Amino acid sequence: TTANYVRNSTTGDNDVGANFLASTAFSPSALVTALSTLQTMKHRKSGRYLGIMPSMIACSPQVQFAVKQLLLSDTVWRTGGSTTPDVYGTGIDNSFRGSITSIVVSPFMDGYSWAILEPKKAVTVQVVWGPELFQTQAVPESTAFMIQDIYQYRADEMYGIGILNDRFAFYSGGAAPLV
Repeated sequence: TTANYVRNSTTGDNDVGANFLASTAFSPSALVTALSTLQTMKHRKSGRYLGIMPSMIACSPQVQFAVKQLLLSDTVWRTGGSTTPDVYGTGIDNSFRGSITSIVVSPFMDGYSWAILEPKKAVTVQVVWGPELFQTQAVPESTAFMIQDIYQYRADEMYGIGILNDRFAFYSGGAAPLV
C-alpha cells in the first residue's frame, strides 16, 4: 500500500515529489515521473544524490500488457488526431525501451497497481522462520529405533518479503493503463 512509501520532495528526500501515486494509471508520463523521482532521491543526512537507477517493475496481471508494450516495443507511434504537440518529441524510436530490464508480473499486486524499484535495495526476502527439524517418532538412541530403522521428521521453513528501504521504490495504486 502507499503507507509503505513516505518519501517526498517537500521533506528533502528527492527533487520531484512523492514516491507513490495513489491512483495514477501506468502511462509514459507516469513512468517519467516514477523514474525521475527515484533518480533524484537523496541521502537522508548529507543530501547527496543516491544514484538510483531502477531496473525492475512489478505489476499486476491487468497492467502487464501495457508495461510490455511500452517497455519492449522498438518504436512508438502517435495515435489519434490531436493537433497538440507530442510530449516526447517527434521520433519513433522508443526512448523507454531498455530503461527497465526486468518485468515481474504478480497476482499479489492489486488491481492496476505497479511499482518500480531497484532490486535488492528496495525489498528483501526475510527468513521469518528458519529451517527446523522436528522429531515425530522413534528416538535414535533407543533400541527400537535401531531395530525398526525408522526416523520420521518434519522440516518447516517460512519466508516473507518486506520493504528494506522505500527510497529505492516507487508505487502506484493505479487505474486502467493509458498505453
